[in-house]
Amino acid sequence: MSMPPVRIDARPLPPYLYAMDILHDPERQRIPVWSWCRDAEPGARQQALDVAAHPAAFHHVALMPDAHQGFGMPIGGVAALHGMLSPNMVGVDIACGMLAARLDLDPDRLSKKALSAIMAAARNAIPMGFAHRRDDAFRADAEALRKAHREALAEVVAGRDIVEPDAVAAQLGTLGGGNHFLEVQADEQGRPWIMLHSGSRNLGKRVCETFHRLALDHCRQARLPVPHPHLAALPDDSPAGRSYLALMAFCMDFSRRNRELMLDLMLRAIAQATGHTTAVAESINIHHNFAARETHYGESVWIHRKGATPARLGEPGIIPGSMGTRSHIVRGKGNPDAFASCSHGAGRAMSRQAARRSLDIKDFRQAMDGIVCRCQPELLDESPMAYKDIAAVIAAQRDLVDVIHTLRPLAVEKAP
Repeated sequence: MSMPPVRIDARPLPPYLYAMDILHDPERQRIPVWSWCRDAEPGARQQALDVAAHPAAFHHVALMPDAHQGFGMPIGGVAALHGMLSPNMVGVDIACGMLAARLDLDPDRLSKKALSAIMAAARNAIPMGFAHRRDDAFRADAEALRKAHREALAEVVAGRDIVEPDAVAAQLGTLGGGNHFLEVQADEQGRPWIMLHSGSRNLGKRVCETFHRLALDHCRQARLPVPHPHLAALPDDSPAGRSYLALMAFCMDFSRRNRELMLDLMLRAIAQATGHTTAVAESINIHHNFAARETHYGESVWIHRKGATPARLGEPGIIPGSMGTRSHIVRGKGNPDAFASCSHGAGRAMSRQAARRSLDIKDFRQAMDGIVCRCQPELLDESPMAYKDIAAVIAAQRDLVDVIHTLRPLAVEKAP
């Protein structure tokens, strides 16, 4: 297929962009890489160069300040494609995202003893790690999701079985593992918040893997010179491309509802542990792994955000820290250089394997001092030392967002 001509903005770069001299490879790149990440690791840099060499890539590739190596495109990467969809530029956890809710609850109710009881009740109510739900508690929610997407799912040519009712019901109201978490937090005024991080669970993984294989087949048959097999892509007007979009939309609604249900379970856990019911005073529920058709630099393109949060002008967002560090509620500035995006978190400073090898459990427990948390050896790769400094990450994107609230962790729950 023919690709549109390369367009590179020749204006002087703003002072908040760095590392262009390090990332620029004119012999291979079609477009430049614009970075907010001063210390991107070599693997992330190479992946950014690969994306910049993609035949469908448009204008520039943006790296957020939390960027680090992923699979295909760096996590913390934003790319615009003309007429094509790349499953690995979205990632395996489609619609992974954040929910933050401020509670109408007296902070005095949240003693250390109460926080321990709340997190214990949450563990009993919310399956974590690889665990799925074994009851029918959310079967009606699963059926409602399928009903809302019935027409689109009827047109899906591959992967329709991924969202069959039993699988959807078994995964609703479940957290997952890795960097997914539940937290009780407090803002500057001491008001309590619930924050949680989770996505589409195994549904998104299966969608990504299924359509990546189809994308590889397409690129081979069309002789499309993608710079790396991990960046294989599908035409958006092909049956497979339309099916991927339909299933991605399903995963986005699933993920949003999954976080809502876990918030409800957390509210029940608070009531059970404290003897007091609480209501939500305000909430934000957003995704940071998805593709969307948007207009940028006068062109209608598919913006792929992988570990990047939308930050359109005035749009609320959530940028969590690592466990043990502060999180932030932000408001977007709509910066066009970042395709109106910002970071999705602190970003890893070391791989999980490196963290397990080099970090010490005593240091982990010391870093979590004063926070209710199970500091298990299995969670060492999630300790604060494995992540970048969230204060530096926030400072690096002052041209992308304004910070509205800074939240400190009171209690943390996650599974390996």
